[in-house]
Amino acid sequence: MLRLFLPMRDAQDNSVRWSQLREPDYEDRSSGWEEFRTNDVSVEEVSGDLSSAMGVLDEQTATALSDHLAGLQLTALEWVGYRGAPSGDRTVTVMGELYDTKSFTSSDIVAGNRIPGFVWDENTTFAWGSRLYPDSIVIGASPTTLRALHSDPNLDVVSIRAEDVVPFSFGD
Repeated sequence: MLRLFLPMRDAQDNSVRWSQLREPDYEDRSSGWEEFRTNDVSVEEVSGDLSSAMGVLDEQTATALSDHLAGLQLTALEWVGYRGAPSGDRTVTVMGELYDTKSFTSSDIVAGNRIPGFVWDENTTFAWGSRLYPDSIVIGASPTTLRALHSDPNLDVVSIRAEDVVPFSFGD
C-alpha cells in the first residue's frame, strides 16, 4: 500500500506540494498536513500559512493519477454531504456517513475537483480510501501499479504497511 499526499494550499490558494518542502519519507506515513506544517521550519520560509488540500487535486497530481488509472472500470463512493441529497446509483452508509455509489473512470479525476472518498476497480486490483476532506489517500493495488505510482515524479507518495497508523482525519 502507499499513501499519496495531496498538495497543501497556501494563503493565495496555490498548490504547495509536500515535496517542495522536503521529500516525504517513511516517517511521514503517520503525519497529517498540520503536523508536517508545524514540525518543518522550511514550511514558513517557503510558503507561510498552509491548509489542507481537503480532497481537491492540483493539475500535476490529477494528470498523473488519471494516467495511471486509464482503462480501469472503477466504482466510487462520494459523500452525499457535498450535494446535500443522494443522487447516485445507490446510497450506502460508511463510518456513519451517507455515500452515493457511482461509476468512475480516470476522466473523472480533474484538477480543482474533490476526489471521492473511496474508489475501487471491479477486479479488486486497485482501491483508495480516505476520510472526508483528505490531505492524502491510502492506495492498495497490484505490485506493478504500486511501483508505477511510487516511481512517478509527479506524485508525492510513501509506502505504508497494513499495520501502520495513518492520521485518523487525514486533515479534515
